[in-house]
Amino acid sequence: MATEILVRVYTDGTGDYTSLRASVIAEATNLVTADSYIVFELKGDLRNTDAFVDFNSYTTDATRNVIIRPIDADRADGITGNTGTIYGVSTFAIVSRNKFITIDGLDFDGWSSDFFEPANTKITNSLLSNGGVRILNVASLDNTIIYDVPNQTINSIAGDVTRVTIVNKLSFYPASDFLFRSIAGAVTFCVAYNEKSGSLNYSISTNGANDFNASNDTSAPGTNSQTVATSDFTDYANNNFNIDPASPLFALGVGADLVPASGGISLTVTEVLNSFADTSNINIDYNVSTTITETLNSFGDSSVISVTSGQAVDLTVTETLGAFTDASNVNVSVNVDVLITEVLNSFLDGANVTIAKDITLQVTETFSAFTDNSSVRLPANWTDKIKVTTTYTTQTPTSTTWIDKG
Repeated sequence: MATEILVRVYTDGTGDYTSLRASVIAEATNLVTADSYIVFELKGDLRNTDAFVDFNSYTTDATRNVIIRPIDADRADGITGNTGTIYGVSTFAIVSRNKFITIDGLDFDGWSSDFFEPANTKITNSLLSNGGVRILNVASLDNTIIYDVPNQTINSIAGDVTRVTIVNKLSFYPASDFLFRSIAGAVTFCVAYNEKSGSLNYSISTNGANDFNASNDTSAPGTNSQTVATSDFTDYANNNFNIDPASPLFALGVGADLVPASGGISLTVTEVLNSFADTSNINIDYNVSTTITETLNSFGDSSVISVTSGQAVDLTVTETLGAFTDASNVNVSVNVDVLITEVLNSFLDGANVTIAKDITLQVTETFSAFTDNSSVRLPANWTDKIKVTTTYTTQTPTSTTWIDKG
């Protein structure tokens, strides 16, 4: 299995490099031979800091590839310039030279030229706006917002285009041009809105699987095509083209959604009988603010609430009567919405709840105790909403329900 090489490109000087171009040149390698993939993690304003980056010196394949993404806190949210990381150069945006590259979560300044030889480049969860960049000949495009860039922007895509929103508010583009054009794969759950009167938003895709697309004319392909209006966007006037949760398109999953799943972590841990006992721990990492309440007895010796990364914590810990016993642990990572409740007796020694990124989880114990070494663990690659319910009778788990939304 390929191993990760992490290269931190932070303009504040706290990473490995301050220039993406310099890091790409210095780290050039044969990733196939090394059985590795390389992640260029960006932080800060990287607009016009240097010329284009060229991946000609890299050897890649589908799994030993290159990933370019910002730090988690700076992922594109659909509002240009709203994140701490923004990328753009005045020459080619990226010179891929047909290497396997994934661009994930970037906020692109549009005053760049096209991607060069991007046949194996994938773009996902990103925002491109205001200027000259176009998406030509890439492998695929997913969950991305594009606005006020040249017509025929999404053109000659080799694979699928999914949950992409493209909007033209500028008046100088010719009415005869397209927003979506010549896409070989399926076009699904995509939105096109063109203020230019008489413009056609979609041309022909060669794949018959197109469905659930929307436009403000009649060109959206698919038997379940929809109509989009400015009111379907979160804030059309201020260029926030995320689909509004009140829109019927939102319920259908039509259009890009760059709104973070959570502003950080929301975690509630409740214990209602005795006290937090020795060495009970709550360890929280990344992007949370804190409320901790003990209402009757005491948090026991060596109980720990620890927060790392220097971030704020949104955490409520309530202890009203009984005890979290020795070595009970709640370990939570970034972007998690969790409720853990114990309402009569105690979490026993060794009980653990380990939760990974981007998961909604509820764990409830309603009468007796989580027994020694009881665990709930969810893998990091389960990034959609998953609910887990475990029912206990006395000290024996009677049923566990796992729902994998994916």
